[in-house]
Amino acid sequence: MSFLKSNRGAVNFLIAALIGIFIWFSPEPEGLNPRGWHLFAIFVATMAGIILKSFPMGAIAIFSLTLSIVTGTLTFSEAFDGFSCDVVWLVVLAFFVARGFISTGLGNRMAYKVMSLLGKNSLGLGYGLVATDLILAPTIPSVTARVGGVVYPIVKALTDVFTGKSHDPKMGAFLSLTAFQGSAITSAMFLTSMAGNPLIAELARSQGIDISWTSWALAAILPGLISLGLVPYVIYRLTPPTIRQTPHAKEMAEERLKSMGPMRRNEWIMLGTFALLITLWILGPRIGVKAPVAALIGLSILLVTGIMKWKDVLEEQGAWDTF
Repeated sequence: MSFLKSNRGAVNFLIAALIGIFIWFSPEPEGLNPRGWHLFAIFVATMAGIILKSFPMGAIAIFSLTLSIVTGTLTFSEAFDGFSCDVVWLVVLAFFVARGFISTGLGNRMAYKVMSLLGKNSLGLGYGLVATDLILAPTIPSVTARVGGVVYPIVKALTDVFTGKSHDPKMGAFLSLTAFQGSAITSAMFLTSMAGNPLIAELARSQGIDISWTSWALAAILPGLISLGLVPYVIYRLTPPTIRQTPHAKEMAEERLKSMGPMRRNEWIMLGTFALLITLWILGPRIGVKAPVAALIGLSILLVTGIMKWKDVLEEQGAWDTF
């Protein structure tokens, strides 16, 4: 038992490998050539390794690329063809820009501003959380960074307020469920709001369907907004908090904003970069600026102004794992 605990990564890697080996040596379905079946086996083993967390995602990707080339399943150029995909680069660059939101504190300022406006009652708090997530979603493709780094600390702070001062543990359940369900919707609303979205765009492209940032947003914005409008209310009805009026939340948000002081230079630059990116992503097809180029412009601004350093880019693990 102690061996399994101390070697969990190796054991999980072995399990993933055995899954791939089993599929590899199984008879391929009719109409599918052996090369395609072997690629499917490597793909399933890769997904299993990522799910089981046998090794870091980047390491598993290297293992799989190496195996696909060594076995002749893919040529070198085929294996690395995806690295030239502009959609993948778009999301990777968005990861870098997202770091600026967190490091400058602009994401937190936006969140507390929204909460100060909508936090008069518990239902308003729910809408404030999904509104914050929606504002940040276009430029933060990491759900962990967006919800875990910005939204969740606010949920925790609000929960502490109500479990401490007002003794309402149900408020935490309502806020947590609202933030969770809202993030599932915002992650699907923009091409750059989740790391997995480029895979969908690439699969569509392989079928001759080109999905740009703008076309994705236009298709998803209406159903997304309707869903976001329903989520807080539905959860409010299913898990109603005991306290309906929440002056403490509004006070807390205003206190946090006051303690943050006026917007600083870096926050203004980050806000301007954010506005520029959204504008270029929307108008890009008309003015001839592709979405990845717009993201490069945004990243360059952050590097030139010193908001981000090259070291920050190198340390953005989520981006490199996606790449």
